[in-house]
Amino acid sequence: MGWYRSTDAAVRSKGVLYLVLHPHGTHAWGRWVGISYDGAVITGWGAIARTEDDAHKIVQDLISSEEA
Repeated sequence: MGWYRSTDAAVRSKGVLYLVLHPHGTHAWGRWVGISYDGAVITGWGAIARTEDDAHKIVQDLISSEEA
C-alpha cells in the first residue's frame, strides 16, 4: 500500500495505491483511488511488471475480468 500526491502545490491530485505481489514475484497488480483535479473520487487498475508489455497485458486482463 502506498500513496501519491502532486508536487505542484496548485494541483490537488492525491490518492492511495494498493498493489498485491504475485506469489512468484513476477509482477504486482492492484488499484489506485484518488481525488481528481475537480474534486471527484476516481479509481483505476495498475500493474508493475518486468516489461511494459507485461504490465499492459495484466491491466487489460483486469479490465476484461471486470466487464465479465
